[in-house]
Amino acid sequence: MPLQSAGPAMRANTRLLSSTKRKATSVFAVLSLKERKTPMFQTPSAVDQVPRKYRLLGLLLTCLLASTILFSFGARTAHANTNPAVAFANAHWNCWTAACTSRVQAGAAQPYYQCAEFVARSLAYEGFIPGLSSTSSQRAYEYYRPGNGVTYDLLLITPYSGYHTLANFLLTYGYFVNIGTNLGNTQPGDMVVYKDRYGTPQHIGLVIRHGTSTSNTMLDFHNSARYNVSLSSELGGEFTSWYVLHIHPYP
Repeated sequence: MPLQSAGPAMRANTRLLSSTKRKATSVFAVLSLKERKTPMFQTPSAVDQVPRKYRLLGLLLTCLLASTILFSFGARTAHANTNPAVAFANAHWNCWTAACTSRVQAGAAQPYYQCAEFVARSLAYEGFIPGLSSTSSQRAYEYYRPGNGVTYDLLLITPYSGYHTLANFLLTYGYFVNIGTNLGNTQPGDMVVYKDRYGTPQHIGLVIRHGTSTSNTMLDFHNSARYNVSLSSELGGEFTSWYVLHIHPYP
């Protein structure tokens, strides 16, 4: 009897155990499904953990850095538009006299306002001729005394015995340096001095646009009136060679 009565109990326990196992299996299946639907990485990213104000500050600093780089890149080009000597030259290239009460056509002679005086007044407008302005008298340019005991004739580029020229003054005071024919370091506001076949300086013009060759380096001249013409346009005939007086410091 005990064995017979135990049979049903054991069967009941077996059914209970089987039901429990089925429930457990169902729970694990649900948990497994949830795990598959949950993203693998739950940890917030480093960016999400940074306060918003610091992210905005970082963005602002990045923009400032980019602006600085762009400004530096464009500075050389902008120099042509902001250089005072260039601005003066472009506004006075066809003046008949320094007073500019009348103007001449391109290519016309300017016997009362020649090349060296034109360049000297352009440089004075930029501040390279201490004590003189672009409107000072012609005599003040002809007998310029900067205080070193030497009198310079700023109306001259051709050296004569006993005279000190515009180029002599600029080189002596260190405002400009002779860089020969190195156009790679030329910039607006520099000067080109032309020499004859004997190597004597005879003519000068102001660089208004930097280039990589004599055909795309552009200048303004006086006597005759020339605006935005190439360096090479003045070569040939009387002028056979040239050199650049470059704004110091070099390059």
